[in-house]
Amino acid sequence: MDLYARFDLPPPPPPTVFSRDHTDGRARMPNFASVDEVSKFVDASRLWRHSRGANDFLRFGTAYLLVISLLVAAGILHKIYKRSFWVFRIVPRGHSNILIPNVHNSWALFITPYLWILAASSIAHIIGDARNEPVVNISLWISIMWSPTLFAVWYQAWGLIAARLGDGSASFEELPGHSLTKSMPSWLINAVFLLLPVVPSVAASLVGAIGNAHLEHARYGWYDWHTKYDGTPELTRDMVLDAQNIFHESIRGAYHVCISQAIWGMMCFLFGTAHSFATSSLIFSIGDHLQAKRRAVLAQKPRIIPQALPTHAPVIDRSLPQISQSDFSFKWRTADEAISKPLPSITCDSMSTDNQHSRIETRMYTFGQRMHDQHISFFPAIKSSSTIVRIEASKAERVLNFFIIQSVSIMLGTVALISDSLYMALHSYAAAEANNYESAFITGYIAVVIITLLAGTGSFISSTHTTFEASFTALLYARRFDPGSSDISSSGGERTDFLNME
Repeated sequence: MDLYARFDLPPPPPPTVFSRDHTDGRARMPNFASVDEVSKFVDASRLWRHSRGANDFLRFGTAYLLVISLLVAAGILHKIYKRSFWVFRIVPRGHSNILIPNVHNSWALFITPYLWILAASSIAHIIGDARNEPVVNISLWISIMWSPTLFAVWYQAWGLIAARLGDGSASFEELPGHSLTKSMPSWLINAVFLLLPVVPSVAASLVGAIGNAHLEHARYGWYDWHTKYDGTPELTRDMVLDAQNIFHESIRGAYHVCISQAIWGMMCFLFGTAHSFATSSLIFSIGDHLQAKRRAVLAQKPRIIPQALPTHAPVIDRSLPQISQSDFSFKWRTADEAISKPLPSITCDSMSTDNQHSRIETRMYTFGQRMHDQHISFFPAIKSSSTIVRIEASKAERVLNFFIIQSVSIMLGTVALISDSLYMALHSYAAAEANNYESAFITGYIAVVIITLLAGTGSFISSTHTTFEASFTALLYARRFDPGSSDISSSGGERTDFLNME
């Protein structure tokens, strides 16, 4: 006799868009012949026992994630102590102020909570398996851990796009929607860009929290079922009905998890596309600029002919730069460097032209800002710096290569996370209906850990390079212009960029 007719059980939940089995056997319990079979069915609904290999990998991954996150946190705390850590900066735009994020600091600040949440969820899995108990808040972990990644990816993309507005390679008027943003007040622009990841994060987290509530009901039901019915000799309606309730709660939880994963997958695609566009355009822009500088220096080399100064000219202790094909330097001028006008001389124009072509200049402040103490425009506030950084051409290229490593790691990681969320959305609910949720869940979860380890390692290597961050910041905000153009306006004043910072 059919189990549902024998015990007068309610029918299974109706199929959803995530259902793959549309036969009469979908989401139905089998005809149990003993209490032991019901017990195993209940365990499969909520007690997920992982294989030994999976547990060993989770232990390794957890230790690795904790080491990386602790090193990143230590670096952030050290920079805060030195008052060199800033996340946002207020940049003037006409009569308004625009908020701009720091590319690397914002990435490190928001990706660290993701590593902590992922490590904490992995620890919860290890503890649950060791105690032979269901994992606590299993859906909540995977629902909220995506939020920091959206903020990290978006703020880095935002900072990269903003940098291009002030480096000469792109103008604010060329951006899509310029007419709309121009008419918007600055506070509204700041709020939109600052809070853009909030809406999808809250939406996906709320859906995931609903699914977690169903899975928590199943977890409590699992404890109650074993307390009531372990050792019972015969099947009863209450026993089977309680088992069905646990089964249905697991299915409902999987349904909301699928919706949450679908939202996260779409957000990863949108924000990942913006990040890929920002990084790719910047990499090509800087690469072309470095090549243009090298060609300009090589072209100017035969034209550099020292000439004697006239007797009435002041004595200038300034030697001509020694330039070769394999060794030329890029100079960065930072915060409080005094603005100097070109010294008078009648040497050929190749000296000033070559000096312009053989260096990349970046300034933390515009001309107007240098008249005031502007370190408070950074959040958190930092100390002003007047250090002049001199970097060889090969080193500048190496800095760019490290950024390429980080960018490629993030791009590939984003694609992998999109694939993983798609897998979870398509397979989790169907697996839950077949009472085999554990296999689909642990597959997707371990995939996330592997993706994080690989992509995180690439990003960590580039971000923790000895001089990578400071050097890349200078390279990022360098003024990039055509070799034939001049960096000084016709009026003799310094050109003011939308972004002009270190």
